[in-house]
Amino acid sequence: MRLVPVMDLRDGVVVHAVAGERDKYEPIRSVLCSSPEPLEVASALRRLGFDEIYVADLDSIEGRGSNLERALLIKRELGFKLLLDAGVEGLEDCLRLLDAEVDVVVVGTETLRSLSDLKRIVERAGRSRVVASVDLKEGRLLTRDSALSEAGDVAKVAEALASTGVGALLLLELSRVGSRAGPAFEEASRILSRVSIPLLVGGGVRGLDDLVRLRDMGVAGALVATSLHDGSLTPEDLKLLRRPLAS
Repeated sequence: MRLVPVMDLRDGVVVHAVAGERDKYEPIRSVLCSSPEPLEVASALRRLGFDEIYVADLDSIEGRGSNLERALLIKRELGFKLLLDAGVEGLEDCLRLLDAEVDVVVVGTETLRSLSDLKRIVERAGRSRVVASVDLKEGRLLTRDSALSEAGDVAKVAEALASTGVGALLLLELSRVGSRAGPAFEEASRILSRVSIPLLVGGGVRGLDDLVRLRDMGVAGALVATSLHDGSLTPEDLKLLRRPLAS
């Protein structure tokens, strides 16, 4: 199963995201390292065997700054494949990130202007370099696009995003992030019933059991953060999850 560690950056440091209440995020405390400095946190994740990393640039998402150079430093210094959510609204934002050598741009419904913008992004960037994120908070879709808002059901939203040609989807339930409430299994199941492209799930992962359940459902991968930093997800667990399934 594909496991992608998450780093949320705000004001230049890694913060502990909890339930999507961004004004309450505090610098991270981790069993893996002693500092919230991005390069130190990323180095600890690299030592666990991760070779890709998901960075959420909260300052960019909120329109009050940028942590792009810090994210790129992690890629250059440690050799990570970089997946970056920096609050993309349309094609220009995406091309700027790709020109800066971001490997994969995450385009979230929270900031995306419209489905037509996503289609243009995929046409220019290529489907392998774009992940479309279904952003939920307490089950409610976060979106600026009336067409997506009117779609209602999360599976229909996912289907609409997939129709643009994007290579993969992410289901991100912000209210579950850092909460140890468990992933959004029901919503993931509904999406899997409607789309055939890979689905990643983020938010609420408590440990090995949750990840095994997601894998067995057909989820392609999961975003993990809190369970790594509090020690709930151990190096032994990671080895088990990376082991190929018996044929």
